[in-house]
This record gives sequence, structure tokens and C-alpha cells, in this order.
Amino acid sequence: MSDTPEGVRHLLAGSLFRRRTKSKNLNEGKNNYVEQAFHYIHQNPVKALLCNELHEWDFSSYRDYAGLRNGKLCNKELTEQLLNLDIERFEEYSKSFCGDLNEKEIM
Repeated sequence: MSDTPEGVRHLLAGSLFRRRTKSKNLNEGKNNYVEQAFHYIHQNPVKALLCNELHEWDFSSYRDYAGLRNGKLCNKELTEQLLNLDIERFEEYSKSFCGDLNEKEIM
């Protein structure tokens, strides 16, 4: 008999506690995974043919980061710090990133 209460044992049975959990080093390789993911999510509406240009999708934070909208949900300073990203050049960089991004690299 275990000293662990039944309820606690049940909570520790999820996939997080199984041995075959995969992990990924987010800064491993030649490209920064977090930065790729950041730009990838802004490319999705164009790739899904929901709009023609990155700035056209109203539900994307792209417009906030590009300075086209004064939204309050994006912390530009934190993004700039975490991704080592120049927010002033975000729009230019994001457009060039669009052509360089390979979906298989991000998945």
C-alpha cells in the first residue's frame, strides 16, 4: 500500500509524468525556434489565404507590432528583449521572414 493519497496518484498520471515525454531546446540549431514561432503565427492568415497582406488580418498582433494599431495586449518591450528583435524594423523583417519560413522547420 502506498503513502500517496489516491487523488494525488490520479493527478500524477497525466502525459507530463510519463517517460516518453518529448522536449525541445528552443534555442537549439541555427535558427531560434521562439523567434520562428513568433513570425510563423503572423504569417498564418496569408498562408491560409484569409488575406493577401500581413497587415490586413484584424485578429493578428502583427498590426500592433508593426505600429499600425495601438493595441494594449502586446508587450513590445518584452518581445524586443526576449527575441532580441528591433521593433522599429519589425514590419520589414517580418515581410522578409515570410519568404524564408519553411513550415517543416517550425513544426
